[in-house]
Amino acid sequence: GKKAQDMHSQVTLDELIFHNPTMEDLERTQALITRCDVRDYGEPDTSLEDLTGDWKQIDLARNAWLAATTAGELAGYAALKRWRNEIECVLYVDPAWDGTDLGRALLGRCLARGHEIARQESAELVARAYAAHTNQRMPEILQDAGFSPVKYHFQMGIELDAPPPAPVWPQGVTVRTAVAGQDEPAIHALVEAAFARPGRMATTLDEWKGWMVHTYLYDPTLWFLAVAGETIVGVCLSIPYLTEGWVRQLAVDKGWRRKGLGRALLHHAFGVFRERGYEQAGLVVDGKNPDAQAFYQRVGMTCVRQHDEYARTISGRS
Repeated sequence: GKKAQDMHSQVTLDELIFHNPTMEDLERTQALITRCDVRDYGEPDTSLEDLTGDWKQIDLARNAWLAATTAGELAGYAALKRWRNEIECVLYVDPAWDGTDLGRALLGRCLARGHEIARQESAELVARAYAAHTNQRMPEILQDAGFSPVKYHFQMGIELDAPPPAPVWPQGVTVRTAVAGQDEPAIHALVEAAFARPGRMATTLDEWKGWMVHTYLYDPTLWFLAVAGETIVGVCLSIPYLTEGWVRQLAVDKGWRRKGLGRALLHHAFGVFRERGYEQAGLVVDGKNPDAQAFYQRVGMTCVRQHDEYARTISGRS
């Protein structure tokens, strides 16, 4: 509130203490992220499970930072996530600190660490960062640090207060759930073929399993496979959140497109989500893919929010 802002306006960045988090900081960091989500979206967007999963994969001692007041209140959080030759800069600045240079200070730590990694590996890295479209401050901070907007993503959602239409399967197609330890190679091959396009880097089976299977949210009973004979011809790979079923990957074999299979898979997934008591279903679609967006709108989903993606290169030299 106003009182908190007045108090913070008297505290300069020099009086903040920057330190690397430990697992003991998890809940207060989550509380900070929730305050930021409420500012940007009007509601929480990240769960404690999400942050726990992230922190298990981040080298907290070297690639994450918290900024706290001397009274111990968290003002900001930043982290680096690494994938191949890319790093993602994660930034959260408490709403009470919006008017300060704290965002720049946190981003500076991310970029300095990025340069260090690039030097050690004699490599050029791509740094990415995401900002809520409603956040006025973050784009300015990112662009001042050499980032440019590269694309935008829409989060689509649907309320599950009424039963969805019954799925209409193409002739010869049945649906089943995934068998863990058996179906992954075939699913991965289908997904890679379906998502292949110029400029997209293919993922190996191990890389794909790293973020689809080896996660605390993995639930093979929410992986819906459309099968013709013995062949998997479409997949809807979902994960459970507390009140929401989340579709991570939806893919249909090229030979089975335009037969209503994607729509049937989504209707089936929405029905299972509702049976499990989830209030909504959600997913993210690339803003440069209007066909996909139109498809999700036809099954009743609406655009809930927009995330903007920024990128820049980092070399070991500068």
